[in-house]
Amino acid sequence: MPTENFDFLSDRTVEQIWVWSNTIGLVFDLGQGAELLAYVDVHSDSELIDGAKRATLDVRANPDEAGSVLRLLHDRVVGAVAIDSVLRLSFAGGVELTAPPDEQYESWTVAADGRVFQCMPGGEVDSW
Repeated sequence: MPTENFDFLSDRTVEQIWVWSNTIGLVFDLGQGAELLAYVDVHSDSELIDGAKRATLDVRANPDEAGSVLRLLHDRVVGAVAIDSVLRLSFAGGVELTAPPDEQYESWTVAADGRVFQCMPGGEVDSW
């Protein structure tokens, strides 16, 4: 069971949430200039889990449900890991964001501290 720990996201707070096409971006640090210093992008198969409640973050198919991601604004990451290519971000407010791999497309990206991790088509996690 391959595991990637993203401890560098712990204690970071979501400062902005960006939505475009089928992607939702959580911005933790805007940095200086044009390049973001810390962010996570997830795509349409992602879910927001709050206890028994689940919301699919598919902006194209269900924008009202995907809007529930706004509850993460100003929330703090308490855990960040990818197990078997499924990204799991846990937040201090009790919400969990999950992003599974996709057979055809990159499904999530984690970037911070000069490193980028991306779930490639088929589920392999690459980094640079």
